[in-house]
Amino acid sequence: EQCFVSLFNNALETAAEGPPPRLIRLWAQCDAQAPDTVELRISNTGAPYPDEVLAKQGADPVESQRGMGLGLVLVRRTLEQVGGSLALANDQGQATAILRIPGAHR
Repeated sequence: EQCFVSLFNNALETAAEGPPPRLIRLWAQCDAQAPDTVELRISNTGAPYPDEVLAKQGADPVESQRGMGLGLVLVRRTLEQVGGSLALANDQGQATAILRIPGAHR
């Protein structure tokens, strides 16, 4: 839960700093290849991820004016501990975090 809240708050802050229209997109779907996995995407129209952040993909911290860069590292490690994953992309000019979260459908 905290991972999602952190990513969503970061998307809100980044979108608020960008030019209008300021949008955040949240998208979730079950993965056809892995039916017990949900893919969640959080995109925003603010600034794209810097090249260094994309290169590290949350494996190592990237310090910025906002902080020490530990947020993505913690999200990635938390997801990996439960069998999930984190990927970052600049998709069509939008910073996008892609979370793959395992969990049996009930």
